[in-house]
Amino acid sequence: MKTIVFYGDSNTWGFDAETGNRFPYERRWTTIAAEKLGGAYNIVVEALNGRTTVFDEPFYPYRNGRFAFTMLLDSHHPIDLLAIMLGTNDTKEFLHNRPETSSWGIRSLIRLARGGEFGPGKGDPKILIIAPPAIIRGDPSAAAFDIREFDGAPAWSAGLAEEYKKTARENGCYFLDAAPVVKVSPIDGVHIEGGSQRPLGDWIAGEILKLEF
Repeated sequence: MKTIVFYGDSNTWGFDAETGNRFPYERRWTTIAAEKLGGAYNIVVEALNGRTTVFDEPFYPYRNGRFAFTMLLDSHHPIDLLAIMLGTNDTKEFLHNRPETSSWGIRSLIRLARGGEFGPGKGDPKILIIAPPAIIRGDPSAAAFDIREFDGAPAWSAGLAEEYKKTARENGCYFLDAAPVVKVSPIDGVHIEGGSQRPLGDWIAGEILKLEF
């Protein structure tokens, strides 16, 4: 049995923009992906609301993606495939980031994931970088949280995919762009809609089955 770890933020956790709660287990894209992959794969979901790539969130502690990263990898090893989908929370205005700095954050996580004997035979796990969908303008009166922190995000979040693709290529990682497969909720402009959970899970599972690991 091969182990796959999905490492992400609220869009991997399953945040429902309509209710402000978590999607039921069976509706989350990670669960759907696990079902499609089948019993030959052990799926581990390590997701946290507000998680960034490597940046400290001043109003929301312990959200730096480096925080406990190697500990989590060590606890689940041997890991055959590490799938990382982060960057959405890097776009918050007060963090003053841009696509390049998020890609540098991804590079930092790649370095941590390698050389720690977290893969099979004390080697390195294969790494899949998934670019999250771009943020759109939401409705502040309807959102379950204060979306003003993402006011500047639509202007540059779409640039994450190209930067991540470049980073994946330069570091020998696999790459997927979730944007063509999903729709972002118009309620908050940040989270993947409920109707996109199944298409995303099916698509990611299908793409993973094509990979060599």
